[in-house]
Amino acid sequence: YGLEASLFVSTAGDVSSRVTVEKDFLLTQRTILQLRVETSLAVQRVEAFGIGRGLNDVSAGVRLRYELAREFA
Repeated sequence: YGLEASLFVSTAGDVSSRVTVEKDFLLTQRTILQLRVETSLAVQRVEAFGIGRGLNDVSAGVRLRYELAREFA
C-alpha cells in the first residue's frame, strides 16, 4: 500500500494538490497486480490553466507485473 500527496502553491497564491494511492496484490509468488488511483484537487478556480475549484481529475490504472527477481521486474 502506498500513498503520495503533493501540495502546490503558485506565485499568485493558487493552491492545488494531487493524491496518488497504490495497492499491490500478490497473485502468485512472482506475479503482482498493482492498482493505482490519482486525483487532482484545486482550492480556487484558475481560468488561465482551465482548472475549476474542487475535484478536477481522477484517473485509475491497473498494472500486472512479473518479477524475475526482487531487483528486476
